[in-house]
Amino acid sequence: MRAREILKRYSQIINSVKRGQMPSREEISNMILIELKEKNYSRSSFDRDISAIRNVFGIEIVWDRYKNGYYIDYENSLNIKETLKYFEMAYSALAMIDTLKEGKATSNLFSLDSSENLTGIELMEPLIDAIKTKQVITFNHFNFQTEETKLITLHPYLLKEYRNRWYIYGKNEQDKKFNVYGIERISDLELKGNYFVRQTNFDPKTEFDKIIGTTLWSFEGNYPVQDFLISMTEEQGRYFKTLPWHPNHIILVDTEDEFRVKLHLLPNYEFMQILYQYCDKVTVLEPRWLRDWLKEKFKTSSDKY
Repeated sequence: MRAREILKRYSQIINSVKRGQMPSREEISNMILIELKEKNYSRSSFDRDISAIRNVFGIEIVWDRYKNGYYIDYENSLNIKETLKYFEMAYSALAMIDTLKEGKATSNLFSLDSSENLTGIELMEPLIDAIKTKQVITFNHFNFQTEETKLITLHPYLLKEYRNRWYIYGKNEQDKKFNVYGIERISDLELKGNYFVRQTNFDPKTEFDKIIGTTLWSFEGNYPVQDFLISMTEEQGRYFKTLPWHPNHIILVDTEDEFRVKLHLLPNYEFMQILYQYCDKVTVLEPRWLRDWLKEKFKTSSDKY
């Protein structure tokens, strides 16, 4: 059976259970039969899918005998959000490949943003292998700010995606600090064949919980994680609701006159870039230091015109 069909079926099962309606086996099976047009989807097929979702992806889908329905055991499941995203990405890619196989003319159906976004993508497989095997890696990395290339020896922990670019996060063996490196700026990657011991009781994903993007330090000075009160136009608010800047947000006002939100995060480079980008549609209300800083920056910019 084609991988695309399997991925879509797994996604259908997870999504139907994730909604919290406690669907029965029959309801899920009927949904697969009707929506995915699966033929002969039997009880044993369903059991195999549930087992595969549990064993391969770490998502525990459990039957409640009293309610005769299935639910997700979140406490004993891993990375549900990421897994669903990977399913969607993989399914979309396979669908595009199947379409391209139909003939040359079908290439006109797709328009990719830029082939430059794929720079360094060939490093994904060895980097994944290094993370899985806990293998030390070395590479040359070009820094945009210093315009220097340095040899890095890294204990790799995590691959991080942000705006169609991929980054490797790990512990630098030279300075013993954790940092992020853009893979499109990596060259001469080597897996050294020697192994490291991962830091215990440490989840690398939590390092990105309080930031936008990948910069792990404040854009200037030593500003800590804090609350930011942001006012937006109603139009910009609609965009924010469909694509929030950060999960740590609370919507305070949502009217025809104003959209106001509170964000709790570290004021890093990517956060500042967003404020620059939407400067005519967004107003920082608090904290005062950021209002003053932006006012000075915008005045300097306006003097250039």
